Amino acid sequence: MIKQFILLLIPFLFVGCGNADNKPDLSNTAPEKDPLEEAVDWAKLQNRNGDAYLPNTDVPYSGWAKRTFENGQVEVLVQFDEGSITKIKRWQENGIPQFEAGFIKGKVNLSIDLSQIKNVGISSLE
Repeated sequence: MIKQFILLLIPFLFVGCGNADNKPDLSNTAPEKDPLEEAVDWAKLQNRNGDAYLPNTDVPYSGWAKRTFENGQVEVLVQFDEGSITKIKRWQENGIPQFEAGFIKGKVNLSIDLSQIKNVGISSLE
């Protein structure tokens, strides 16, 4: 009985359970860009009816924006998609991460306590 069971399992070991369509896409081998390098200065963004825009554009901003402390350390790094915030990360002045949050269809997905967000100045794009 055990021999018959083993003989039935052997073809599955060689054939596998998946198909060729489940292979990962390895065609894009370019390294990802560092968001800190491509981020625009926070002060350049304009708040138009709750959406972020770059000056002299009529398309809501998609990309990264950052604000730094006086010592040059990054304070806030935010990702925008069509003018709306999708990700935000804030650091303390000594470089230690303070919090990180994601926004999905208007709902906040936080990894921290909301009380830590209070002085970020996101809503007014300060």
